[in-house]
Amino acid sequence: MHNRVIVNSTPLIILANVNKLELLQQLYGRIVIPQAVYDEVTINPYASIREIISHCPWITIEKISNIQEKKMYQAKLHAGEVEVMILAQEEPPANLVILDDNAAKKTAKYLGLKVTGTLGVLIKAKITDRSKTCIRQNDL
Repeated sequence: MHNRVIVNSTPLIILANVNKLELLQQLYGRIVIPQAVYDEVTINPYASIREIISHCPWITIEKISNIQEKKMYQAKLHAGEVEVMILAQEEPPANLVILDDNAAKKTAKYLGLKVTGTLGVLIKAKITDRSKTCIRQNDL
């Protein structure tokens, strides 16, 4: 079984800001980010993440194949969230999407996607004994 995990911008920004982006690799191996997420995290003031992502060969940037599908979601979601959900449903389908926005999580669950957020990533890191790399209070 393939492992396809698609991540939105907020979890990337949060984990990068506390120097724990590697948790995604440790827990999931390779991750995918849609082009819209890459665009979001590499504009100012988050441009430093571009450098981080460029040094992470385990992060793949992908474009959605059906741009017309974006119109169905854009009323209440950001471009990155929309592309996460579209990409998750394309072949091969995602095993997991990582989103923090409540409206995006509800939409993803409605679409039948398995969802977690940044907190879920941190909890999984703790449970799977990645506690040495987990965030300490001093990191915040």
